[in-house]
Amino acid sequence: MYTTGWALLLFAICYELVEVRRMRGWSKPFEVLGVNAIALFVASVALIKLLVKLPVGSGETATTAYNWIYQHGFAGWAGAVNGSLLFAIAILVFWWAIAAALYRRHWLIKL
Repeated sequence: MYTTGWALLLFAICYELVEVRRMRGWSKPFEVLGVNAIALFVASVALIKLLVKLPVGSGETATTAYNWIYQHGFAGWAGAVNGSLLFAIAILVFWWAIAAALYRRHWLIKL
């Protein structure tokens, strides 16, 4: 109930700002992600499944490409907690860039 109340309050504030007062400049990044949301979700799941299936190395020390990217790109220099946060932010920025490219070209993928 507590979280639902806060979510509804935030939704009401967003509705007031975007629909009633027509203040839409700040909401453009969310619009870019929302236009092709299902296509981005399917593509991101497909990419994760591919990276989890790809081995890096051989033998008993082989790891997945997903874990290798996390360990060598983020956790190695930022630690486990901060590396995880930075990895998630990097993935979000990657998919937002793809969504922005689709949005600029007016490519709407509908299912």
